[in-house]
Amino acid sequence: MSDRSIQKFKEYVQKLNPIDDIIFRKMAENKEFCEEILRIFLQDYQLKVLNNKSQYAITNIERRSVILDAYCELRDGRRVNIEVQNADNVNNQKRVRYYSSVLTTSLMKKGESFDNVPEVCMIYICNFDIFKENKSSYLIKRVIAGSNTEVDNGLKEIYISANINDGTILSELMGVFTKDDCYSDNFPVTSKMKYDFKYVKEGNKMT
Repeated sequence: MSDRSIQKFKEYVQKLNPIDDIIFRKMAENKEFCEEILRIFLQDYQLKVLNNKSQYAITNIERRSVILDAYCELRDGRRVNIEVQNADNVNNQKRVRYYSSVLTTSLMKKGESFDNVPEVCMIYICNFDIFKENKSSYLIKRVIAGSNTEVDNGLKEIYISANINDGTILSELMGVFTKDDCYSDNFPVTSKMKYDFKYVKEGNKMT
C-alpha cells in the first residue's frame, strides 16, 4: 500500500467504533471483552465466559446459514449470541428469531431429549431505538395473555438501544460503543481495545 492509502485507511479506522462490525468482530475475539460487556448486558457481575468465538459460522447446506457476530458459552451453561446492528435496514426481530433457532438446533444432537435444550440468550445491540419507547434496553418475556403469568422456554431476547442515554451504566457502555473519543474507567478492557484499534499502529492491522 502507498503512504497515501495507508493514511486514508488509518483515517477510516479512527472513525470506527465497537458498534461497527469490523471493530466489534476483532474485539469479540477477546474473552475479557466479552465478559466485561456481558456482565452489564445480563446484570450479572459474577458472570464467567468459558469460551468465545467471533464471526461464528453455522452452516446449513439445505437452508440459510448464519454467521454470528459473537458467540459465548458461559460457566452456568447459558449460550449467548451478541449481534451489532448499525442501520435499521432489516427485519430485526425475525433475524433474531431465525438466529436463535439455528443456534439452538446446532447445539442439539439427533434424538437428544428436549430436556437438554440449552438456555440461549440473544443480545441485539442497535444504534437506534428498535421499539421506539425511549428505553436503553428491552427484555422480551413470554407471558400468558390475560394473566401476565410469565412462562420460560429457555430463550431470552434482549434488545439494546445504543443511541439512548438514560444515565444508566448500560448507557455509559454504549457511549464507548458509539462515540468517537468516549472511554470509561468502568470499562477498562473495552476502552483500551477501542483506543488501540483506532490509534495504535498494531491495532490498525485488522483483517
